[in-house]
Amino acid sequence: MEIVYHPHARKRMGQREVSEAEVLEALRFPDVELPAREGRRNRYKVIGTRRIRVTFWHKSPDIYYVRTVTATEVVP
Repeated sequence: MEIVYHPHARKRMGQREVSEAEVLEALRFPDVELPAREGRRNRYKVIGTRRIRVTFWHKSPDIYYVRTVTATEVVP
């Protein structure tokens, strides 16, 4: 699996303190996958106390182009 990050995704990862390992986990083992705008997909994964959302396109079956990443606190 290859992951290509849009500059916007890198910026948001830094702001939201989301690591590449967390993005990889969300892409490989999502809790949920839903459609997004403009042909994109969203994959969600709860990691610790946060829900990570990765918005991406498939460039090919093994290449993911990550457009943005968010992280929200999960309320128990």
